[in-house]
Amino acid sequence: MMPRIGVALATSVITLTVCVHRASSATIELRGAQPAIVAERASIEPDGVRVTTTGGVTTVVAWDRVRSLTGVDNPNDAAAWLPIAEDLWRARSRVQRGDTLAASPLFERHFPQFRGTTSETALVVAEGLLRCRLASQDWMQAIVPALEVARLRKAGVTTDRYTELDPVIDDTTLLCPQLAPAWTPDDRTKAIAEEIEALHIGESSVGRIAGLYVLLLRGSVPVDELKRDDAPAVALLHAIARLNGSDDAARARAAKVARPRDPGASSARRRRRRCRARTRTLSAGWSESLRASRETT
Repeated sequence: MMPRIGVALATSVITLTVCVHRASSATIELRGAQPAIVAERASIEPDGVRVTTTGGVTTVVAWDRVRSLTGVDNPNDAAAWLPIAEDLWRARSRVQRGDTLAASPLFERHFPQFRGTTSETALVVAEGLLRCRLASQDWMQAIVPALEVARLRKAGVTTDRYTELDPVIDDTTLLCPQLAPAWTPDDRTKAIAEEIEALHIGESSVGRIAGLYVLLLRGSVPVDELKRDDAPAVALLHAIARLNGSDDAARARAAKVARPRDPGASSARRRRRRCRARTRTLSAGWSESLRASRETT
């Protein structure tokens, strides 16, 4: 009798242990053909699902990849976030297949929620909306998501969702080649300037770019001088802003400032060539977008 009782007791303990382990694990079903993620622990956050796998490795799964959740720490939040996850998956998938018209309403709906946050989900949303607004040739409305993409890229956030598509942000300058910085200041441009100021990007190079876009949208002239460590994109926009609102002598000085500066290093010539090449690329894109905007007005 005792051996049988001992075996039964041991079996019950093992079964209980397995059940406890299974109850404490979480499963994240992913979109597409990707295998599910089984984690020791998972919790719902605005940025995505934070999962901790065996060994204590923690990652955040962006919302556009999530199909369903089980065993998460805060299951009551799933009802609110899973519909958002489905929207973002649908919107991102539509952009990937070129249907920006159908993707735009979903990205427009959710962009305010993720604007100003720093995560892969935020980048998927910002770049998706940027692509939609560029496709609709809504150039001025594309400035805010373009700055968000630049801010997130500068912060080191990456995503592989749009790698099969043509890039919309220049990796070196963090400028959008399709957004020519030439607008006639009016109530609409001033409203966008206010929206950019509300982003609170900070004092980074992207923050300097945002500040110069605000001046260009308002038709104002920069009152500050370029700093020695300003990025080429900052120097370019600074010179354009001065050219837009200055007399002939000031324009000549601004054009001189816009030329790539010698950093004083042994690689100065190579850096100048790279800057010039980037400037030519941006100028070509800006010229094309200007022509397109004229044709649609």
